[in-house]
Amino acid sequence: MEIKYIRKHNDSFMTIIDEANAVEYETKMIDSNDISILLEYSIIEIDGTTQYKYNISRKENLQDYLETRDYSLEAIEKIVLSLQIGLSELEKYLIDESHIFLEKDTIFLEKTNAGERLSLCYYPKDNGTIQQQFRVLMEHIVSNLQGGDRKKAEHIYAIYDICLKEDYTLEEVLDYLQSNSEEQPEIVVNKIEFDDGFDEDLEDNKIEDYFEDSSESLYDYYEKKKKKTLGGRLLSLNIFDGIKGLLEKKGESAISKSLKFEDFIIEPDTEIEEKTVLLKDSKPAGKLVYDGRDGAEDDYIITKDIFRIGSSKTNDAILNSKAVSSSHAKIYRENGEYFLEDMNSLNGSYIQGGILNYKEKVKLKSMDVIRFADVSFVFM
Repeated sequence: MEIKYIRKHNDSFMTIIDEANAVEYETKMIDSNDISILLEYSIIEIDGTTQYKYNISRKENLQDYLETRDYSLEAIEKIVLSLQIGLSELEKYLIDESHIFLEKDTIFLEKTNAGERLSLCYYPKDNGTIQQQFRVLMEHIVSNLQGGDRKKAEHIYAIYDICLKEDYTLEEVLDYLQSNSEEQPEIVVNKIEFDDGFDEDLEDNKIEDYFEDSSESLYDYYEKKKKKTLGGRLLSLNIFDGIKGLLEKKGESAISKSLKFEDFIIEPDTEIEEKTVLLKDSKPAGKLVYDGRDGAEDDYIITKDIFRIGSSKTNDAILNSKAVSSSHAKIYRENGEYFLEDMNSLNGSYIQGGILNYKEKVKLKSMDVIRFADVSFVFM
């Protein structure tokens, strides 16, 4: 079996090349019904071989999805729950479950207004039972566990033990996950103490100074009516009213910067201005130097073996351009060498002007010009 990826403008496709035999009944059912859990696909006959071509545009495969989320129990629970719902839908159309290809590179997720939507790959070949294939997925998750979170590791090994049973079900896995959901951090309400010299004139004392470092824990101050003693008098302070002015003064710029529009598309013929850079044969130090003149982006030093680039706050390099996808690309560091890989971004990743296909891994050289959508960097 061979899996290939190709990009055409802003669309990405996955092609599976192998000996698969179309099942007439299932093909008719899929063609005549909108089965939302399945990837859109077409069948191509080339030189006596059958190729199944799937539209995977704007989707993230299972491996990237879990890796980005550090293989959290919450992410695994979402996968299992969505898988259960999807398989129940397929039962209504009498689709053979062994024709669903469950593999880390063939399960995809897509962000929607309602959350993340799972898409499965229909491939009419005996791929094994759902239980057999999910067991292999759990083996992949176990093999990619990183040290540091012992409790999470214990839960994942417990799930794997469930999957080792011959007659286990996904419902058992889901029950375990839901009964051991990751605990939410406790919200602590801290009392705000004012100095004795606090002036009763809140405008002069600029109340935002008292909340300057509390933006990350705003809900620590959830009590809406909190009475404070100020200079011998009681002041009824609605904390959210107090913060409202602060947000109006300081928050608008921060909020506007955090807004990302995933569907902001750059037309293929759009020319992006790039600086002319001389190529040099020197060993790269692992640094991304912003190639713009406006100072809109920062420079970054690659400090991890997997360095992620995108607009989401979970990335290592957080880019501000609205054309950049939330999870746009990643750079691997292996034995002192660096490799760039696009993560199926909407507007693409480029190296020396050439666009990368999804899953294409390209070695980086010192002074290479890399572009993420419309943001350029020089790699050093």
